Amino acid sequence: MKLEALLRLKPILLVGIFICISITAKADPIRQAIKALNEGDFGKTEELLMKSAQKDSLNPAPDYLFALLFQIDSFSRYNLDTSYSHINTAIQKFDGLDEKGVDKLARNSLYLEKFNQLKETIEHSAFKEAKQENEIVSLESFMEKFDNEELVKSAGELRDSLAYLNARKFNTWQSFKYFLKTYPNAKYAEDAKKSYDWLLFKDKTAGNLLGNLEAFYAEHQDSPYLDRVIKEIYVQRVADNSVEAHQKFLDDYPDSNWSERSKLVLFHLQPDNVTFHWSDSLKMVSKLNKVELLPFYDGGKFGFMGSDGEVLIEANFESVIPEYVCEGTHNELLEVEKEQQLQVISRNGKTVLTSYDSFEDLGFGYLSFERGGKIGVVHKSGYVVTENNLEDVLLIGSNYLGFQVDGKWGISTLQGETIIEPYFDEIEQLGDVILLYKQDKIHLKRISDIKQWYRKEVNPLKFEFEEVEEISNSYLIGILGDQECLLDDDLEILIPLDDHSIYSFDGEWYVRNDVGYRSFDIAARKLSDDSYQDIQSNQQWLGLRKDNKWSLFNRQDVIEPRFKLDSIKLISEQLVYLKDDLFHRVIFGASKEVPIGEGESVEPIISHQDATVSSYISISKDSEKSIYNPEGDKLFQLEADEIFFLNDSTFIIERDRKKGLVNRKGKVILKVIYQSLEQDSSVPGLIHLLKSSKIGAYFLPTNQLVDTKYESRVILHDSTQFIVNDGGFGLWDVLEKEYIGESDYQGLVSFSQNYLLCKLDDQWVLKSTDNEDVVIESIYNYEIFQGSDSSKVLKFRVEQGYGLFDSKEGLLLKPEYNEILEIDFESGPIYYAERFLEDAELYVTLYLDQKGNKIRSQAFDQVQYEKIACDL
Repeated sequence: MKLEALLRLKPILLVGIFICISITAKADPIRQAIKALNEGDFGKTEELLMKSAQKDSLNPAPDYLFALLFQIDSFSRYNLDTSYSHINTAIQKFDGLDEKGVDKLARNSLYLEKFNQLKETIEHSAFKEAKQENEIVSLESFMEKFDNEELVKSAGELRDSLAYLNARKFNTWQSFKYFLKTYPNAKYAEDAKKSYDWLLFKDKTAGNLLGNLEAFYAEHQDSPYLDRVIKEIYVQRVADNSVEAHQKFLDDYPDSNWSERSKLVLFHLQPDNVTFHWSDSLKMVSKLNKVELLPFYDGGKFGFMGSDGEVLIEANFESVIPEYVCEGTHNELLEVEKEQQLQVISRNGKTVLTSYDSFEDLGFGYLSFERGGKIGVVHKSGYVVTENNLEDVLLIGSNYLGFQVDGKWGISTLQGETIIEPYFDEIEQLGDVILLYKQDKIHLKRISDIKQWYRKEVNPLKFEFEEVEEISNSYLIGILGDQECLLDDDLEILIPLDDHSIYSFDGEWYVRNDVGYRSFDIAARKLSDDSYQDIQSNQQWLGLRKDNKWSLFNRQDVIEPRFKLDSIKLISEQLVYLKDDLFHRVIFGASKEVPIGEGESVEPIISHQDATVSSYISISKDSEKSIYNPEGDKLFQLEADEIFFLNDSTFIIERDRKKGLVNRKGKVILKVIYQSLEQDSSVPGLIHLLKSSKIGAYFLPTNQLVDTKYESRVILHDSTQFIVNDGGFGLWDVLEKEYIGESDYQGLVSFSQNYLLCKLDDQWVLKSTDNEDVVIESIYNYEIFQGSDSSKVLKFRVEQGYGLFDSKEGLLLKPEYNEILEIDFESGPIYYAERFLEDAELYVTLYLDQKGNKIRSQAFDQVQYEKIACDL
C-alpha cells in the first residue's frame, strides 16, 4: 500500500514528500504525519497535522504538509487553491521563525528552499489545470489567486486570446466593444479596435442612408471612417449641385474637410454673391476676375498686370498664348507654360489643368478637356470630376453631367458619382427639362427630379414621344405620330395626347382638329365646348370666327366684345380693323373708334428702313390719305401714292415715284422731288438724297439741307458743316452757304468736330477747323480709334514712324515708333507701342492708358523681344 500510494503521487512531488522514510516516528506529530503521508494514510495525516497546528500555531510545518496533502490528486479533498493557501502561510510563518525554530524544522529536513519549491510546483500545477480547462473564468481565477508573475502573465495572455476569439466568434461591434472595455491592455486590443470601428461603421451606416450617415458623424467623431462618412454625406447632400444644397452643407458642416469644395463650387455658381462663406483668397479671385489682364515679360518669365500696370500675377511662366500679348485678356482662366508643360491656371495662379490637347468652358465653373481623343471634366478650382475616359460630355443645367461611353449617354453628379449608367442614345436639354432619347423615342425628365434617381434603382423608363417642341420656358408639346399633347414645366399633362394640333396665341391655348379650334383654359384645364373656324390673336385682341362670323374680344376687358362681324384684321397690338354689314371701323388702343367710309381703305404705315409695321395707319380714298396716330388722333390729310414712317415726327411721302418729307402736321419739310431718300444708319437724323443722279443730304435735327449737286455721298462733319465732293473735297457750311477752306482736296475725313484729315498730293494732313492750322503734316496712312470721354484717337504714320493724337488731349505719342496697337478693354483702350534703337540693338516697348499716361515700359534684346512681340 505504501508503494501504491507513493506511485499515485505526481513525480515532481516525490522529492518533496519523501522525507526520510527512515525517520523514526516517535512522539513528534510532524514526524508521525510525514510517516502517515508517506504511507498514503491521508486521514491520519490530516488528523496529526490538525493536532500539531493546534499545539503550535506558529509552526510552519503543518501548513507545509497540508500543502503537500491538498495537492495530491488522489486525496479526496484535493484542491490546489487550498494547497497554495497553506504553502503561502507556511512560508510566511517560516519567515517569522527564530534560529531555534529553523533548526527544529531542519531536524525534520524541512527547509525554506523546499517550501519555495513546493509553492512553485503548486503554481505550475494550478496553471496547467487552468490552461487545460481553457476557460476565461478559470484563467482569471488563477490570476486572482496566484502570484507567480510569469504564470499570471501567461494566464492573462491566454485569457485575452480566449476573449478575443469569443469576440471574433460573434463578430459584432458590441462583442469587440465589450472586449476592449474589459481587456483594454490586451495585445489584441489594436486588432479588436479595428474590427470594432469597421463593424460599427457598417452597422450604423447600413444602406448608405443619409440619416444614418449624419447620425454616425455626429456620434462617433473618433471613428477612423469619419472622412469616408463626411464624403458620402457631402456627395448625397450636394448631388443636385444646387446653391441651396451647398449653402446648407456649409451651414451644417462648416469645419469639415469638404466645406472648402462647397465654397469653391458656390463661388462659380454665384460669382457675384459675396457671402460670409468666402475666404479672403476667394474674394481676391473675385476681384481679379473682373480685371482685364495684360502679359508682361520680366527676367525671362511672363506675368500679368492690370490695365493700370499693377502686377497681379507674378512672372513665373515660360510662355503665354500670343493672343494675350497683343489683345490682353478678360478670360477667367489663363493658358500658360510652366516648367515646359502647358497649364491652365486661375487668376490667383492656381493650376487647374495640365497635360491636355484642348479644353472647353462648360460654364458654372466646369471645364471639359481632351487628351488623346478622350474627354474628362474638371472644376475650375482644380478638382477632377471625371477622368478623360469619355467620348463626349454636356452640362445639364448647372446640376448634372451627361456623359457618353461606347456611343451611349449616362448621367452623373458633378462630384463624379454615376446616377444612370450609359443607356440613352442622346440627351438634350430644353429649359428645365431633359429629353432622353432611346430608339427614336423620347422620355422627359425634369432636371430637378434627376436627384430622385441617385443611389436608387431606376425603373424602366417609358419613352412616350417621337418629337418634343418647346413653346416657351413653361410649356412643351409632345408629339407621337399624328397625336399631340401639352405639358407644363412640371411635366404634368394639361392637354391629353390625341389626334389634334395645339397652338398658342399670345398666351392663349387652342386645340385644332377636323372640326376647328377649341380654346383651352390653362387654369381650369378644360377645353371649351364651342369650336371655331379661325382665330386671330395678339396681346390685346382676340378674334374668333364661328359660323362665318367673327367675335372680337379685348383682353383687358376695357370695351365690350363685338359679335357677328364679317371680318376683322389685327393691324398691330393697338389697332384692329373690323367690318360688318352696316359699317367698317378701326379701333385704336382699347376704346377710340374711327369709322371707315364708303370706298375708303385702311393700311398700316410701314417703316421706311426695315419694313416693320408701325402703330400709325392711313385711311385712304383714291390718292387722299388721312394719317392717324396710335391713339386714334388724326394728324393730317394729304395726297400721296405711298406714305412711310420715318420717326414719330416725320413721314416720307411718295408721289409719281418722287419722295419728300412731311412732319406730323402734314407740313412739307422736304419737297417731293427726290428719287431716293435714305436714312444714314450710323448718323441719326442724316438723310441722304438723290436727284438727277446727284447727291445731297438733309439733317433732320437742324433742318439743314445740302443741295443735290455732288458726286459722292455727303458726310456730316458737325451740325452745320458737311464734307462734299464737287470735283474735289471741301467743307460746306449750310448756314453760310459757302465752302470753309479749300475745295480741291483728294479726300476729306472728319476726325472730330475740331479737326479734319485732308488729303493732298497722296498725303494727309491734320488741320484744325478753328484756325485752319496744320497740326500734323505728311501723313502716309492713319487709323481712327474711339478714345475716352467721347474723344477720338488718331494713329498716324509719318516718315519718322507712328504716333498718336487725341482729339481732346492732343499729342499722346511722338511719331517715332515702329508700330502702335490699340488693346480694347472695357475700362478703356490701352495703347502698345514699340520702337527699335538701332545703335543699342534694343527694342523699347511702351504701354499707355487712354490719357497718354505711361503704364509700363521695358527694353529687350532681340531674343527677349521675340517673346513679347505681337504678330504685327
